[in-house]
Amino acid sequence: MSNTAQAPEHSRTAQRSVVNNISVLTIVDVEQIKSLNPNPSQDPDKPQPIHYNQGVTMRCPYDHFVSEPGPGNITFKANLQDTVSFRATTVSGNSENAVIVYKIKGNDSVNVFNPFLTNTITRTGSVVPSSPNSVPPLTTPLTFYSFDSKIKSKGTEVFTIYLALYELDASGENQVLYGYFYWDPTIQVQ
Repeated sequence: MSNTAQAPEHSRTAQRSVVNNISVLTIVDVEQIKSLNPNPSQDPDKPQPIHYNQGVTMRCPYDHFVSEPGPGNITFKANLQDTVSFRATTVSGNSENAVIVYKIKGNDSVNVFNPFLTNTITRTGSVVPSSPNSVPPLTTPLTFYSFDSKIKSKGTEVFTIYLALYELDASGENQVLYGYFYWDPTIQVQ
């Protein structure tokens, strides 16, 4: 028997006897989008399109991940009635530039997902790094946002995901609207 610590074995097999909650994280490179779109829309009802490879990537948990057929597209495994929660952040973790998903809608006749609903959760004991060494952490209330839906059927669906992008003002203290955008990722549920 070894005295060295062993990492626990993790199976790629998601639990299939219960309903799963699958998080899909969209990571946005606002600086890249700004450099390619210098005159953004200021109207949330008329967002500007961005190409799927213009600074957008999507990730989900390893147990559900199948492939990334392109930077702004994703394929993952799910069961009927699994809940999928879409969240977004920037490469700075929304601490400088920020992103808010403000709408998701399907574009195809194939309806893999039920309608998406906005969800907020406030956790009263969320951890944040302490000074000067980060740990032990401090706890504080934080509110988390997502767009959630239940899997309706397996298949491939094209969506429109609407994003509001924010940048820091001249003082470096306030995040102000840069513009409204959308992109059309393809999401395949197996």
